[in-house]
Amino acid sequence: AYSSPDLVNWTFEGDVLTPAGLGQQFDPNAWLGRMGVVYNKETRKYVLITQYSSKGTGGGVLFATSDSPAGPFVFERLQARIDNVATPTSGDQTVFIDDDGKPYLIFSNNGDRRQLYVAALRASDYLAIEPATHIYSAPAGGREGNAMFKYKGLYYFCSSDLHGWNASRSFYMTSPNILGPYTPERIIEGSEADFSHVSQNGFFIPVQGSAATTVLYAGDRWSNFAGNG
Repeated sequence: AYSSPDLVNWTFEGDVLTPAGLGQQFDPNAWLGRMGVVYNKETRKYVLITQYSSKGTGGGVLFATSDSPAGPFVFERLQARIDNVATPTSGDQTVFIDDDGKPYLIFSNNGDRRQLYVAALRASDYLAIEPATHIYSAPAGGREGNAMFKYKGLYYFCSSDLHGWNASRSFYMTSPNILGPYTPERIIEGSEADFSHVSQNGFFIPVQGSAATTVLYAGDRWSNFAGNG
């Protein structure tokens, strides 16, 4: 975890999750990715939600909790299947928190990335993903980098081309209802010429200003993998 007062200067706050936090039943060499954190006011816990994949113990969505956003987080449970999804678990995912504080998982299929979904987290503790709602069937090749923001009453479901570790175009659909129906998919203006400023759609940061709200695009640059960042 890193903290920042201005999104420019950053301070390292510590390793939020380690093999010790996962416990002996999990593979210390497992892959974890696309994580998000949300605070539950009822349990007073920060909940970390991340993809987990291991050849030895299988995969799914892993939940861990902490009293602090900087951790350390401790394993709570692994959800091996999300209901109403074509494949058992998520592909790329992010956590979206609505205006009323309710959190959702925004994701695509694992394996077949063409199907896009929205699913609420269990209200009592945020330690489970509720049955999903299917939002869109993408063209062949699929979508990844799935993320959402809300602006002037509209939900923007955003994603990227399925390009592996490479930069890609960014797409969006809108709806006044988080569960849809959504408009046809469009390319975000300015993302096509240089493949989203040589990045892949990651997540969005809404900044509440004194006069207006600005939504910041956060992109991943996989330069260590693709050699193009």
